[in-house]
Amino acid sequence: MEKNNLGRCSELVSHQYSFHPVQCSFKAVVVRDRKGYCKKHDPEYKKAKRKEQDEKWDKESNERAKKKKRTQLEKEYCKYISTEELERRVNKSKEIEK
Repeated sequence: MEKNNLGRCSELVSHQYSFHPVQCSFKAVVVRDRKGYCKKHDPEYKKAKRKEQDEKWDKESNERAKKKKRTQLEKEYCKYISTEELERRVNKSKEIEK
């Protein structure tokens, strides 16, 4: 069994008892650009995680935009229709669906 001689992770992180960043206390498991990193601070992992988060945010943002657009169109369409007429049309469409 080969011993890990990489030492600690080289990432500087914030610490609850200090105003200055301190070196991560986890052991390094991967080397990138001649620096050792733990799994959490591995630049490749961070890049992949960020890409995943961006894709999720983009999907949610697009869904919100579509919903907002639909709501605006519904308001614009229904602006000139009386409430009674709108209720009549909704009830009529429900009867057709049955």
